[in-house]
Amino acid sequence: AESGAAAVEEVVPADSTAKADGSAEAPLPPGYERPVILHRAILGSVERMTGVLAEHFAGKWPFWLSPRQCMVVPVSEDAFEYAKYVRDVLHSAGLHASANLGDSTLNKKVREAQVAQWNYIMVVGKEEEEKLS
Repeated sequence: AESGAAAVEEVVPADSTAKADGSAEAPLPPGYERPVILHRAILGSVERMTGVLAEHFAGKWPFWLSPRQCMVVPVSEDAFEYAKYVRDVLHSAGLHASANLGDSTLNKKVREAQVAQWNYIMVVGKEEEEKLS
């Protein structure tokens, strides 16, 4: 996929102090005294680069770039508070984290997280809460 870009900017601000040096053999026609700007960008537009990355990773983003880094899944309703605590600790560390506190079964919550392509799925219960792990 292409990601580089090159452009010719013909719109130089009228108040710009940039001027052609006038060393042409023949006088320049009116309007040609203002220079153009040639530039290139390695990545092209942000939107195009995002599209290239999305296509390349096919939805399974690397951890450092993922909007879905950590999903915390409690084994039962008794573990909801600890799941929220773990989510908050991860979030305060700068990670994208969420907790599934719905009323679905444990297996369904894990499967939903897999389908949504969370990088890490953390299942927590009383044992993890007692060990703070």
